[in-house]
Amino acid sequence: MQENFQQTRSSIGDYLSPEQAREVEVWQLDTLGDESRFTARIDAGRVRDGHGDLRLEHVYFGADESITIIDCIEFSDRFRYADVCADIAFLSMDLAWHGRVDLSERFLARYARESNDYDLYSVVNFYESYRAFVRGKVASLLAADTEASTEARERARGEARRYFILALAYERPPLVPPRVVVVGGMIATGKSCAAETIGELLAAPVLSSDRTRKRLMGRKPTDSMQSEAWSGAYSAQATEAVYGELWRLADIVLSSGRPVVIDASFRTAALRDAARRLADRHGVPFSLVECRAPREVIWERLSARESLGTHDSDARTDLLDEFEKHFEPIDELPPAQHLRLDTSRSRDETRRRLEKAFES
Repeated sequence: MQENFQQTRSSIGDYLSPEQAREVEVWQLDTLGDESRFTARIDAGRVRDGHGDLRLEHVYFGADESITIIDCIEFSDRFRYADVCADIAFLSMDLAWHGRVDLSERFLARYARESNDYDLYSVVNFYESYRAFVRGKVASLLAADTEASTEARERARGEARRYFILALAYERPPLVPPRVVVVGGMIATGKSCAAETIGELLAAPVLSSDRTRKRLMGRKPTDSMQSEAWSGAYSAQATEAVYGELWRLADIVLSSGRPVVIDASFRTAALRDAARRLADRHGVPFSLVECRAPREVIWERLSARESLGTHDSDARTDLLDEFEKHFEPIDELPPAQHLRLDTSRSRDETRRRLEKAFES
């Protein structure tokens, strides 16, 4: 990293002020100096043989919805072996550079969910900035190439400035302000669907208690872990571990400057208070969406899940009575922080309600 700065320092002054150039240099080097977050990535097995140059021009969609990725850096292990986040951040940075910050954030959120790698948010700002800086360096070299055409040099000059400014931007406050949105309620009230919609509206990652529980147990999201109420994978001790992991991951996402959506039952006032205190520690807004539905609708949904056999949630009809007994009514929050959402209505109506509440 220091080598890249030294090689580029002579030309970066043509694109950024000395203060701006120093700011991005100090921030990236300070981040790199925090070895703990990078060694944690190594320990988690997140350093892999990857692509090395994952940009939009290297990703193609087929007519059959297949995805083909070309131009892997085959000639250099040094450029190809890295944290998987380095590749993911290259693509998310490229989306942002092309003016689609919304797609960039949604891409990161979906990748984190599918790979169970929400820890990438501890390093993604760094890798996005680094990738933008490297692309700026490449463009600046072309801009200084006297053998290139005047048109090519001018275009490269403009691109270099945009890349260097983007590298600086990742150290600044984000376009989408951070916040904590909790989606809770009884089982089978549509929490996951509502959380996914909110995540899409906010371009935010969604943390799911169901998926987190199964990951901690070494199981796939759709594996069944059915047990008696409050026992086995759903014992008090196991549930405490699940929420602890949700707080840890949410803290990482918030520390990256992004909003986070947490999908769980939040059946006790203590759990809801813990989520609110998390938001307070980060100085960000807090809101809770309580999903509701008539009991007969909940029963129908649980029955449908049982017949289907595969679902992130293990909730089923014989647990409904027990869950109702232990669900503490949500009456401790002020109206400004508490949205009651009737999910028995049409999906379109539910979405419109969420859009009104969360779209800026």
